[in-house]
Amino acid sequence: MGLLEKALSYKNRMNNEGKTSIMDRIKGPAETSFADDEFQSNGDEPGMENGIVYLKKTDLVEVETDNAGGVMSKNPASDDLAIDEFLSDVDETPPSSTSGNAQKMSREPSAEKTFPGRPEKKDINQPQGGDSAVTRPGRITGITSQGEDTSDYMTLYEIGRDLVRAETKEQLFDIIMFSLMGQLGVTSSSILIPVSNDGEKWKIVESRGVTIDDENLMFDKKDGILGELVKCSDIIDIEDYKNSEGFRDDYLNYISVDARLLVPMIHEENVIGAIVAGNKLVSDEVTGDEINFIRSIADFSAHIYGSIISREEVYRNLEELRMNESFLGEINGIKKSILMQDDVDGLTGILQDEFKKIGLDSYALFLKDAGGDFFDSVVCEKEDFLGFKESPLSIDSSSGLVTRIINSENPLKIDDFRSSDIVNETLTANRISKMNTALIYSYKISRSLKGFIIVFRISELADMNEIDKKITALSETVFASMETLMEIRAKSGRFFDSMDLVLKKIEKEINNARNLGIPLVLAVISIKNLKRYNLLFGYNRTNDLMDDIESIIKARLSDVDFCIRYDRHKFLIVLPGKDRKYAIPFASAIHSEITGKYSSDEIQLLVTNLVSEFPADGDDPYALIDALD
Repeated sequence: MGLLEKALSYKNRMNNEGKTSIMDRIKGPAETSFADDEFQSNGDEPGMENGIVYLKKTDLVEVETDNAGGVMSKNPASDDLAIDEFLSDVDETPPSSTSGNAQKMSREPSAEKTFPGRPEKKDINQPQGGDSAVTRPGRITGITSQGEDTSDYMTLYEIGRDLVRAETKEQLFDIIMFSLMGQLGVTSSSILIPVSNDGEKWKIVESRGVTIDDENLMFDKKDGILGELVKCSDIIDIEDYKNSEGFRDDYLNYISVDARLLVPMIHEENVIGAIVAGNKLVSDEVTGDEINFIRSIADFSAHIYGSIISREEVYRNLEELRMNESFLGEINGIKKSILMQDDVDGLTGILQDEFKKIGLDSYALFLKDAGGDFFDSVVCEKEDFLGFKESPLSIDSSSGLVTRIINSENPLKIDDFRSSDIVNETLTANRISKMNTALIYSYKISRSLKGFIIVFRISELADMNEIDKKITALSETVFASMETLMEIRAKSGRFFDSMDLVLKKIEKEINNARNLGIPLVLAVISIKNLKRYNLLFGYNRTNDLMDDIESIIKARLSDVDFCIRYDRHKFLIVLPGKDRKYAIPFASAIHSEITGKYSSDEIQLLVTNLVSEFPADGDDPYALIDALD
């Protein structure tokens, strides 16, 4: 629709409302002395020569005015309002109302405009009922009228076009700050937005005209002047908090970044950011027109900023889906390779290659042993920086570290690992000195801990997100496959150290006794002539003898005691909480029962019993067993 058509539309609307416009005051040809019959038959108008009309003095008419004696309206504000309404129909951009008595930081209700995402505001300075007006700190109520009319529609239109073209937050912020400094003449402008995941901590991310010295300067959304901005959702003057004791420190923080005005950016009824404007270069006063200009820029910017945030979130989600698809394809390939392995060495090689790719310099995989009492290191990096191949590490299932792993979320990071008691009681000082982290990924079924991976050293270029995702995704397959392959190795007879399990169990009881301050006794019952007994009575009778001796011993054991058979003819009895005075009669009674039951004319069983006590005879399993021999 052209300008003339819009003018006609405006005229008709005014006439329908019983009003007259300036166009109604201009007489048309039908109301003048010209008549159709005065036109020449050739179609030319009277007095026209070569397409030019020459008017006579009598052709000119005077335009009548509504008020006699002058051409100016007694109420110019009403004319301005009518023109304002007309321009609001012509211009497609949202106008800001102007008034000769425009208030700072406050607009008349008739001039209030609603912008996308901005909630309706109630003037908190307006008296309620019979109460006197109360001014909220931060709201400017002074009236000024001087200054250039910065709410010019064309200016807003041009700035709006630039804002719409912004594709990123940085571009948008640059336009906002440039526009404020150029149009208002302020010393600086900055952008304050949330930077924490929960949106509570805000930070100045962009600024012009001022240097932010403290990069760690944060503002709390629920406290201080920023909290007041979020509550009132309207422009705040920092100077109104200058003498407020409760806001003193916060006021100084804003002064340090050259802040004078805080302008909220409101999207979908939420304050999603703030524009920080410095002082004016020419005057300390901010006119109503300038406030309306700032509000218009903030409202439009908030709408664009909200759209950019939504668009970036969509792009980010799409990128995550693409990356997840690629990542899942990679993980599935690794899992297939793991499941194809038929021995521990093959699986170990795959883990070493994959962990090296994600920047793990040193680590160890621990798997629960067959007895369930210890977690043994079964895999480490090829370089073996901490020496686990030469000196494997077994961690007691009742240790403080294992208890912490069971009761913690996965993964567990021990920040102060060098001074941590649970780390120092598990690892030697030499191993701890080579670490730069203590990161633990556990594998649990229900609340039962089956194994875990401890990362001791990470490359400086490693991506922690990639490490977390890869280890977490592979954990179930890795631990299940490793456990299966270890069982196959044991059953195949390639290697099975039964004494290692015995020694670990004894070591666990010694540690408990040490922690509780109680004694512990080892007693051994040995059948010296078992080989001759086998030659006389055969394999089956010999097995029956050993089964019977086992029953005799078990009948005398308490709930905490246990017995192990080793070297074919020896029974090792562990008696936690008992001392030598108890153990000697206990072993002698077993000796007497065995010899009495199996003494005959053909053979007399030679049975010996010996006792060693912790800590008198030794403080580890090897020393106590050596004392028995």
